[in-house]
Amino acid sequence: MYMLVTADPANVHYIMSSNFSNFEKGYDFNKRFDILGDGIINADRDLWKNQRKVAQALVNHRLFCKRLVKTIQDKVERGLIPVLEHVCKQSLVLDLQDLFQRFTFDASCVSFDPGCLSIDLPEVAFSKAMDN
Repeated sequence: MYMLVTADPANVHYIMSSNFSNFEKGYDFNKRFDILGDGIINADRDLWKNQRKVAQALVNHRLFCKRLVKTIQDKVERGLIPVLEHVCKQSLVLDLQDLFQRFTFDASCVSFDPGCLSIDLPEVAFSKAMDN
């Protein structure tokens, strides 16, 4: 399977918005990531357009934005800052990529706190499974 990967914002916009139909993921991609079902990550063509419209409506909704800000602020105050303070007090070395991945995972679990972002930086089975 061949993949095109880019981090350039102009290229991402070109691929994901302006010319998405030129960059179909296809059968091999869907087969490899079948665990994701027919969600926006695996979708192509009309299915992708419909799911993108729904996602945009959700993300642009006032209540979603308000909840997102509260969730992130909460996770920074109750998770990220205590971990950083602990690391500083103990003069520990910290893998920032791991820390921010934990932050992202915890913040994305709205109705359940998996506890990835705590002072002891525990291994969380679900998070590890997602990585694998």
